[in-house]
Amino acid sequence: MILLISLNCHARVFNLYNQSFGAYVRGSAGTSNAQQDAFLKTSGSQTQFTETIKYSSSLELGFMFPTPQYSFLLGFQVLHPQSLTSLEGKKSDDSLLMNVDSRIYGFFPVAHFDYFLKRTPNTRVIFSLGGGYGKVSVKNSYNLTPAGSALYSASQFDSSWSQYAYTFESSLGYEFVLSSSATMLFNMGYRYVKAHELKYDQDTPNFAGGTNPSGSPVKTSAGDAPVIDLGGIFAGISFQFYFNY
Repeated sequence: MILLISLNCHARVFNLYNQSFGAYVRGSAGTSNAQQDAFLKTSGSQTQFTETIKYSSSLELGFMFPTPQYSFLLGFQVLHPQSLTSLEGKKSDDSLLMNVDSRIYGFFPVAHFDYFLKRTPNTRVIFSLGGGYGKVSVKNSYNLTPAGSALYSASQFDSSWSQYAYTFESSLGYEFVLSSSATMLFNMGYRYVKAHELKYDQDTPNFAGGTNPSGSPVKTSAGDAPVIDLGGIFAGISFQFYFNY
């Protein structure tokens, strides 16, 4: 009976046209517009810094809902500009006033609309628009030298601020089949994020010897509200896993 029965085997072929649900993980790195936004002019009017934030990175997880012509994505993104540690804040005569550790994070639920400019069963050229709304957090740790303490009536303290902000981004990418149920995507684009009107997360000492109450607006030494700009050019890589294959 085995010899008389003819068996036909059909291998399943991955086809991007047939996918309708999946998950993705995405990372990116690029330039940062944050520069010295988080600490310049908030660390005393006579303090100068030479270092600046040069790059930013992000990690995003989410789900995809593709069709043959476009895809809709929902995810959660963590944006992290370069952390700076032991920043030297100096006076104009080059005397050391303080060391500062500065960190910035952005936490954003996001949505993307991906339009397939060119597509085959195994590849796609994608134009993407996306955005979200989430929280930008800043934490600065100040450690003043004896010269800094004498000038500012402060010694050592932490200062945490936060505010909600919108994020927008656009990119151009190329997706190709990586395995029987996964693809890889490379993309480049620009991200826009600006946090205005930041407020203190808790009661915080200041450089005048007083205290900034929790919830009060953050001000620079000139009395202006600092703006944290997390935007910049980025390049990313994504791994996308399709569940209905």
